[in-house]
Amino acid sequence: MFSIIGFLILPLTSLFLYGYIFQGNIITNGYSWLFLVQIILLIGLLYGINEERKKEIKEKYIFSITDIYNFIAVLVGTFISFIFNNYLGMGPVVAASLVGVIVAVMVPKFAVPAYCGAFVGMASCILFETYGHLTVTGIVAGAVFVLSKNAFNGYGGKLGTAALTGCILSSVFAGKEFLSGSYIPDWDTGKYLVLYSIVAAVISYVVNIRLKHGAVFGSGIVGLLAGLFMPHFYPKIGGSIAIMMITSSFAGMSSQKRLPNEIYVGMAGVLSAFLFIYSIPYFGGTGGKLGTIAFTSSIIIRGFLDLLEYFKKVKT
Repeated sequence: MFSIIGFLILPLTSLFLYGYIFQGNIITNGYSWLFLVQIILLIGLLYGINEERKKEIKEKYIFSITDIYNFIAVLVGTFISFIFNNYLGMGPVVAASLVGVIVAVMVPKFAVPAYCGAFVGMASCILFETYGHLTVTGIVAGAVFVLSKNAFNGYGGKLGTAALTGCILSSVFAGKEFLSGSYIPDWDTGKYLVLYSIVAAVISYVVNIRLKHGAVFGSGIVGLLAGLFMPHFYPKIGGSIAIMMITSSFAGMSSQKRLPNEIYVGMAGVLSAFLFIYSIPYFGGTGGKLGTIAFTSSIIIRGFLDLLEYFKKVKT
């Protein structure tokens, strides 16, 4: 039962966000070429989820003492990142990235759950006005992290998806309205977002896989450098670029089993930029949305790779 719950909750959150993006584009642009693109991407997403169902849902769920420690690590990461973000003025990108780098170096055994909590801490204090609300969110995210330990392993953005699940559920039950997002940027800004999204995804993957520093450090160092320097290099849009870069760095957290090389990671970076741009109006103030974008993008790429392998088998 726990294996089934753990498997279902992550793709449901991914599909929930994708559904908002899909609906919003239809309302804004009608049934244009963008609608066709989203239908094609949805096919890859659904196929990737179904392939994972075949592999993962058979694994038996065994609860252990390590799950308790991981749950606590999620809560610790939540509060540290939230304080860095909202009360020390670091902002969400630097706050979460700094937590990731610190835990990857100092407590690598619990770096993954602590980084998951750091994404919850990227939430805004405007939406999460009390520590009680934040605590409930961290508890839900920690529970999702533990329940999904056998599902979608190796996909970048999985941690953020657990964080967004906690933010959405706790906010809905608390009767909180999500913050309104800003406008969708034009191509003058969008081209930089796409470019740096690809760069960040590939660098994160290289640090993670090729240099063998691990997924958390690979993403954290990219996000930290982006958050510190991009606002200075691009005074008008540097903040948006930094957010885009940490988003796609989560795709770079993927394993080689999921995304075999830098080409596919770069493609996930392109998709991350696409989904990031069109998701701006939705779920403002939450943590984990950026990771969910990367998670969705990574599944789509893997889904099309699996679909291609299927057609090859049918042909032969």
